[in-house]
Amino acid sequence: MRERHLYLVSYDVVDDRRRERIYKAMRGMGERVQFSVFVCDFSPKERAEMLEKLNPLIDHATDQILVVDIGSMTS
Repeated sequence: MRERHLYLVSYDVVDDRRRERIYKAMRGMGERVQFSVFVCDFSPKERAEMLEKLNPLIDHATDQILVVDIGSMTS
């Protein structure tokens, strides 16, 4: 079984439309803890899928997505 980790996912998106698209893409992937911050429980594959989904939605020159691994879910 693959190990799951908690991730803090934060995005800083300049444009309101792009920010809304990122929010809609993130809905259901984790718990929204602030306006542009989610805590998500991902396997490595799910983390990669999330990044693949978000990558085309941002402007790489002005926007940022920060993904921080905050720990393992194994006991």
